[in-house]
Amino acid sequence: MSEFERGFVYRLTSEEGWRTAKETGTLPWNADDERDGFFHLSGPEQVQDTARRHYGEELGLLALGIPEKALKAKLKREANDSGEAFPHYYGKVQAKHVDHLLRLTRGMAGSYMVVARLEP
Repeated sequence: MSEFERGFVYRLTSEEGWRTAKETGTLPWNADDERDGFFHLSGPEQVQDTARRHYGEELGLLALGIPEKALKAKLKREANDSGEAFPHYYGKVQAKHVDHLLRLTRGMAGSYMVVARLEP
């Protein structure tokens, strides 16, 4: 079984971001989301690259697993400047839709490894 599952999209966030989501009931938007007008997500095959490019050496990184079916019609796959299609969500993502959390740590070669699967 792959650590990042088909049928799910993933949101990378800090532990603080997840605490905020649990307190408010919705996942917080970041500066990129505000700028672009949608919630940035990654497909299972995109999580590693997204973590490397956007989170560098961040400690306490979590990948929030959200079933695609929970997001329905407001979830769209759209190409970035390089032509790769990423999932974008046009709306607020409810914390209750998070199915599982994957705690990530950066390995020696620079890739992120899943060190724990947690329940929300």
